[in-house]
Amino acid sequence: MAEPRPVVLAAGGTGGHVFPAEALAGELEARGVPFTLVTDARGRQWQGALSHRPIAISDECKIAITVLQGRDAGVHCDGQGHFALAAGDRVTLRRAAFHARFLYPEGHDYFATLREKLNWSASPEGISGAGNS
Repeated sequence: MAEPRPVVLAAGGTGGHVFPAEALAGELEARGVPFTLVTDARGRQWQGALSHRPIAISDECKIAITVLQGRDAGVHCDGQGHFALAAGDRVTLRRAAFHARFLYPEGHDYFATLREKLNWSASPEGISGAGNS
């Protein structure tokens, strides 16, 4: 079996980003996949609640990751986009120069959406593929 490729989890410092990244970090750890969890300075507020300590950086920092070698390297953006990377490609993480305002429909329940998408309320037996690693 091939050795797992390292993963960098980059999450904004709000609970809506940090806690799902923490859940993913736990699954990666259980599967023996090396990872680093990076968040902005706002993420420090959650450090006592997280089992995987994130690296908290200033929102003025840039992180550059260069692919040296490997296969199947890629960038996955919030489940919406996937971009293949090759040796020599560089990915730079930095705070956007603009602010975004998100609008939600009346009655929207963010945590209900998370429970549904992440199976938070399901028992392990009820989750598709549970126990099949």
